[in-house]
Amino acid sequence: MPAKTITFFRYVLAFVWIYAGLVPKFVRTPADEQLALEALISAQNVQQPFMMFLGGLEIVVGVLLFIFYRSRALLLFAMALCVVSIPMMAYVAPSMLTNTFNPISTNLLLISVLLVLYHNAKNQTDNGQ
Repeated sequence: MPAKTITFFRYVLAFVWIYAGLVPKFVRTPADEQLALEALISAQNVQQPFMMFLGGLEIVVGVLLFIFYRSRALLLFAMALCVVSIPMMAYVAPSMLTNTFNPISTNLLLISVLLVLYHNAKNQTDNGQ
């Protein structure tokens, strides 16, 4: 795959993870995410710290993916987070599955980009690059 394409995927992937961790978790929490959080955690005093933890995790994953985009273990970890979040969101907030940019479509797109980077990293390792 051309290096420019990989670079583009790398920047987009990092942006999506960092944005998803920063804006809806720290800047302004959308109502549907707040409802999902309330369904998951009933203790009010734990909800905000947990939301900030999730946001921080997403930001860290985004930064790590930008830096270590050839790490197959990190790419697999990010894919696992995407896969796990789909049934989790379906359980705690099924109404989110019908939104325009819902957990299914967004995570499938992220998984697709992660798979492209994973196969690129695997091919570079196999070719000794």
